Amino acid sequence: LRFIMKSMPNSNRTPKSKVKPEPEYYSVALIGSSGGGTATLGHTDPVELLTTIHRELLRVRDTDADAEEEEEDGKHRRRRVCVGISHAIFVSLSDGSGFDSIRKKSDWLPNDKGHSTDVGPRAALYSVGFYEHGQAPNGATEQMQRQPFHVTLVDEGPLTKVNRHAQMLDEMLSHNITQCHNSSPPIEVMLSAMISLSSEPKNIHSKSLNACSELGSSNLPIVGSGGTSLSQIASLYDLRIVGNSGGSVASTTLTKARGWAIGLAKEWGMVYDGSISVGSTSSGFGKEGESGGCADKPADPKENQIRQTTPVPTLKSILEAALPSFLFVCITLRSIHTWEDHGSDGQECLLVQPIGIHTSASMVKYTLQDIVLGTTLCILSSTSRSATSVSGASSSSSPSTTNNQSGDQSTLIMSATIAGVLASASATQSVGSSSLFHVEESLGSGSALAGLVAGALIPSVLNKMSYLCHSYHVTATMTNILCGGGVGMLVGVLMHVSGLAHGLGLITGVIRNLLRFRKTALLENDSTVTLMSFSIDRIPSLLSFGLLRLICPILQHFQEQWCHIASIPSLSTLFYEPPNTDCTPLQNLPIPMGLGFLSGCMFVYGSKIGWYHSIFLPLILLEMDASPRYEEASLLGAIDECTLVMVCAGICAGNIILPRRGHASGQNNVSNRGGGHASLAWQALKTNFLCGDFIEAAYPSMERSRIINASAYLAAGLSTEIILQKRVLSTAYLPLPLTIWISNDRWSMSVACSVAFVVSLFGALASNVRY
Repeated sequence: LRFIMKSMPNSNRTPKSKVKPEPEYYSVALIGSSGGGTATLGHTDPVELLTTIHRELLRVRDTDADAEEEEEDGKHRRRRVCVGISHAIFVSLSDGSGFDSIRKKSDWLPNDKGHSTDVGPRAALYSVGFYEHGQAPNGATEQMQRQPFHVTLVDEGPLTKVNRHAQMLDEMLSHNITQCHNSSPPIEVMLSAMISLSSEPKNIHSKSLNACSELGSSNLPIVGSGGTSLSQIASLYDLRIVGNSGGSVASTTLTKARGWAIGLAKEWGMVYDGSISVGSTSSGFGKEGESGGCADKPADPKENQIRQTTPVPTLKSILEAALPSFLFVCITLRSIHTWEDHGSDGQECLLVQPIGIHTSASMVKYTLQDIVLGTTLCILSSTSRSATSVSGASSSSSPSTTNNQSGDQSTLIMSATIAGVLASASATQSVGSSSLFHVEESLGSGSALAGLVAGALIPSVLNKMSYLCHSYHVTATMTNILCGGGVGMLVGVLMHVSGLAHGLGLITGVIRNLLRFRKTALLENDSTVTLMSFSIDRIPSLLSFGLLRLICPILQHFQEQWCHIASIPSLSTLFYEPPNTDCTPLQNLPIPMGLGFLSGCMFVYGSKIGWYHSIFLPLILLEMDASPRYEEASLLGAIDECTLVMVCAGICAGNIILPRRGHASGQNNVSNRGGGHASLAWQALKTNFLCGDFIEAAYPSMERSRIINASAYLAAGLSTEIILQKRVLSTAYLPLPLTIWISNDRWSMSVACSVAFVVSLFGALASNVRY
């Protein structure tokens, strides 16, 4: 019997074996750009960005991963598998700057007539799922078959030329979306979601988004970042915004990718499993390593070109990416000060000298206020700028430095930490004589700028030190000692001896005083020290002395003119409160009534044209750097919270309470939370109240209705007037109760937030009733 069974064919031995169905493949399409504000880390490396998102999507699996099939009403349910990114169209500026810096529409929008395509800043176009140069040999539908994940540098050149090529790929993607959902039988890989990264919905990606919208009730869910583009997608195409989509200020590539993967898993009824091991070259479609990157495979010249075009992030971008450190330093210092007041029965325990550490609380306060932020920024600056600078230098210096740079991260971090601590301590301590101390004390200081500059110097100095050590055959242990410790000490001492650290700290103090309308103690002519009296130990104060000699006359002239205007009887009666006309030394400068209203309107207008990331947010962070007791927050931060966050929350609340009766697609009711308009309003309302972000969700409503637009400007102006007259300090990017709690004037901050919310709410209600 055994002999007979062995000799029988396999098909005869198991005639009734059950054939398991093929899995149901879910894929994702990605469209967008490197963003307008660049307030993130990782936006300058498109390959790393797309690869990280793809890898996180591969961790999405079915709720029952072990079940190949499931009986349900007599039918087999196919096991669902997410295969990551199947298509991607991504545009990045070659110099690492943001798209907010592009003012003219002609610098980015391709000409319909096909002429003048060689204008605009230089950019690069990357794609996934499209053949090189956007050509598909066997038609568009062939691209929806299982293909290995691979990022391709499609085009480089002026932005208008690159965007024209992106439009061509977007048209191909729109055909894929339509044929994917209308084909019979269904194709192998189903496009099931879209990721939008600061895309351009009106022109560049209009066709693919319109194809998604035409799918009807089965339209694709949208996740992504870039509040302006997401708001336009929900408003123009009525597509659902799901997950934690919204702004991406101070976020990293991994944080965003993981959040989007979890949001899509919930939308699909699947789960995100972080324990799934995904290789660095996994494609999700084919074998491991198919996308290139195996050790035994020769380097691809195209991939080398991609790496060479990766720009270095700007210092402004690195500063904005450190926002979490600024916020939690502010919260911790406010908590310590509150605890001290309650623990000392109302008697303040101030730290008179920054270096005078007497108690554990004073030690923590000194470290947080003067050391942490500068050191953090030094580490961020050195690590984010190291890959390009080191690789570029290594190609022309020594073969020994051409290894993978991730192996030198520990040495880089050691050097940056030492340099950051030294530069921060130097920036926040007085190095001048007794005649300069009074001026320095009134100006204040800060360590953020010093940390940024020190971190930017670390990679180049580290590379030169490593090359010298290898050239002179220094042992590996001594090389690591010199690079890890010696470079950090060298840069830190250089920042101190040159006076650069302290000079940057004084500049931070000047910026803070100007923003808060503070008077500054000035140098007196009879006590000014001449340069000849400086000894060797006072060399670090030379730069600071020169800065004070340059800045103080300008500040003195500014303060005298400002107080003179306030003392004019006709103006002081109309525009100033009586206490504000007093211009005694070391007091606040008077603020005219109406200046707050104009400032609030300017804040709203500036946020629409790209001033927020380029001007407002850097100033907010510098104002918060090393601020004194009970002034840890920011005046501009309070304006940000009221004019943008609370105004957007009020408009979104009005759209939820009373939805407008019709929109462009002809529907009569958009209060359904499954629609794009409603999902945008709910998402923005929750995010604004709980996270202090996603203010761009109000822009489509402001563009649609003059009433809503006018109410937004009115709400911003009134709330900012309250903030300036009461000199309220606070910040956005926090839950609303915490934003009020950290304020120096909680009652005034509550009133200002309420005014901004209520005025914009009634403006939205009035507009929706009318239309």
